[in-house]
Amino acid sequence: MRHDVAYLGKVRKIVDSRGRDVINYRYDKLTGNVIRVRDMVGNDINFKYGQNGKLALITRRAANQDAPEPVRSFHYDNRNNLTRIATLNARGKTVVATHLTYTLFENEIKPFEYIKTYYNVQAWKVDFQSICDSAYYNGKDSTLRLYGSPIMWNDSNQFTASEAIVYMANNEVERIELEADAFIFSKVDSTAINQVSGNNIVGYLKESKLYKADVSGNALSVYFIEEEPDSTQVDAPKEPSYVGINKAESSELFLYFTEDNKIKRLVMTPQSNGVLHSPKKAKDTKVTRLAGYQDHQSLRPTSKTDIYIPKKREALTAEEPAAKARKKRRNRD
Repeated sequence: MRHDVAYLGKVRKIVDSRGRDVINYRYDKLTGNVIRVRDMVGNDINFKYGQNGKLALITRRAANQDAPEPVRSFHYDNRNNLTRIATLNARGKTVVATHLTYTLFENEIKPFEYIKTYYNVQAWKVDFQSICDSAYYNGKDSTLRLYGSPIMWNDSNQFTASEAIVYMANNEVERIELEADAFIFSKVDSTAINQVSGNNIVGYLKESKLYKADVSGNALSVYFIEEEPDSTQVDAPKEPSYVGINKAESSELFLYFTEDNKIKRLVMTPQSNGVLHSPKKAKDTKVTRLAGYQDHQSLRPTSKTDIYIPKKREALTAEEPAAKARKKRRNRD
């Protein structure tokens, strides 16, 4: 690759080893701001700036398009602080909006008191991802509230509920509260999927690992009991073997997890009804799946750029099977 330098010491274009222009840049001659980026097939990304010199609008135009279409707009207050970022559709209508507010603290601006986002909201972090209808972040107590049947992922765990609160400390998730129709499942391997559901669940994380979950109200669980390894065996099997599948129901449930995401201890109170099934029933979904189990891996954001691709969530607009099952149990009781 070769970089050609234009005026003001800025890169004019990038040329590959075959002499082809991979990317071309165009700048405003007065301000030096980039105003267009064009790739080798003629697709453009355009940047427009307001009177304050700040970026106001991003548009894009495919090589076969006559006119550009809007992508994102930026709005500022009278101090030139960014206050709103809007993702736009082809007609210029806002699809997702993020609001930023600022407070004065000892005559200095302290940003991000809170952030509101709407419509098909996605978030990506190396150790945590989520998707929901809308979200509210409070910078004062570092809490993220997710609304509209949120789905969250951490490692091999999936969390779902009607609403959720994510508590953060030092930029790491330390607690997740799932409110109403709460469900967590953990994929141990290709066979075993440990699950727990209840009215409400609180999950505790340390160093990005789920280590405890407290379930309150209509607590249901399915977990695979792994056979203890033989210490005298030289070559331990790569795939774990299971001695049974425990399926239980109680009022409250407390689970403790190992570092490799397996259940090491389970406490049910005050009393429980449980059945230990044979491992031969590992493929019987009536035994191994709780009502409401849905794997939404296809919706999981895979990168910080993937969050800008809208995901279809029609399955979540209908009443969840878990909610139906709980209503039946409540009516029965």
